[in-house]
Amino acid sequence: MKINVKAQQIELTPAIASYLEKRLLGVKKFLGVIEDAAIAQVELGKTTRHHKAGDFFKCEVHLRAWGKVFSASATESDLYAAIDKMKDELVQELTAHKGKKISVERKGSRQIKDLLHHVRTIRGEREAD
Repeated sequence: MKINVKAQQIELTPAIASYLEKRLLGVKKFLGVIEDAAIAQVELGKTTRHHKAGDFFKCEVHLRAWGKVFSASATESDLYAAIDKMKDELVQELTAHKGKKISVERKGSRQIKDLLHHVRTIRGEREAD
């Protein structure tokens, strides 16, 4: 998986880059075969919700895989917490996609099985005549 990182209003230190890469490696198992073709665009930044509330960090990711774009974002008072929350949201989205994909495959398999059952029934009726 290729990871592009963009930092806004913060300095991207090696520690932050390493932590981000470590968290996104956990997403690789959901990608399976297309792991090398997937592209993750990550945006890290500092934002303020209100001047008195202090700094907040935003982490946003757009993952391109299977011809779709999966997005997740999180805003927290700690950058590392924002990265963790973003990763959890991305995993949840990928898991939901995987579940939908499996149910579509099962539905198609059931339809083929039913069709074959009807064909056998019709052949059995013709042989009985």
